Amino acid sequence: MTWRRIMAGIGDLGARLRHLRVYDQRLSHQLQEIAVLRKVIESFSVDCIFDIGANQGQYASMLRGKVGFRGTILSVEPNPEIFRILRQAADADARWHADNIALAGHDGEQCLSIMAGHQFTSLSDPIATRISNIGDLNVVTKRIMVPVKTLKTYYLEAKSAFRFARPFLKMDTQGYDAVIARSAGEIIREFTAIQTELSFVRLYSDSIPFQQACDLYGELGFTLCAIVPNNAGHFPYLIEQDAIFINNEFLPCASGAG
Repeated sequence: MTWRRIMAGIGDLGARLRHLRVYDQRLSHQLQEIAVLRKVIESFSVDCIFDIGANQGQYASMLRGKVGFRGTILSVEPNPEIFRILRQAADADARWHADNIALAGHDGEQCLSIMAGHQFTSLSDPIATRISNIGDLNVVTKRIMVPVKTLKTYYLEAKSAFRFARPFLKMDTQGYDAVIARSAGEIIREFTAIQTELSFVRLYSDSIPFQQACDLYGELGFTLCAIVPNNAGHFPYLIEQDAIFINNEFLPCASGAG
């Protein structure tokens, strides 16, 4: 092997390593979330995950590809244009089911605000912000009427159809998580754990400060397990993080263990 070929090989390896470093940096915010989810799913025998506000299916894809979850996934996404992408992904997986609805505080219909950045679409009205890279995305481009159900209604229908035993609730509904959690009534205690957004900067009229959110889930019977990044961040601002709460009935102290 000539020196020219050796040096070319070293250069190619260096390019690959640089690509991997960039790739790892883009996904590094997921590492803590993945580790916690693996532990929660294994420790509490989670067999079904409610993916509320699924967007294009990014969370479900992470569950399959990185967390290793093989149980039932129920994804809910109200935006019909984005739902088509979600449906295509879910159709390739026999245990991944998608519904083109929203969860809300009542059964019926409600106005959905489609934002310039589709990931910001919400049943809640946006609050103007000057934070870079957010203000231009969190702007209403159109409003449409979509079918809505309470979490209680959706849960009971899903329970009848899929017969799960240890469900996990994940919500990413852009300021509407607390409304949805309250809409479950006593059914909320059927969930083994809850993953929800904590707002440190209010971007929606229905979002509540992170302190109030922690108090709410505490009142509903859950204990904070972890706070993990849910995006690559908006340095130097802390906008939101995800919190994972465990149902008190499943905690070791609740069963008398030390």
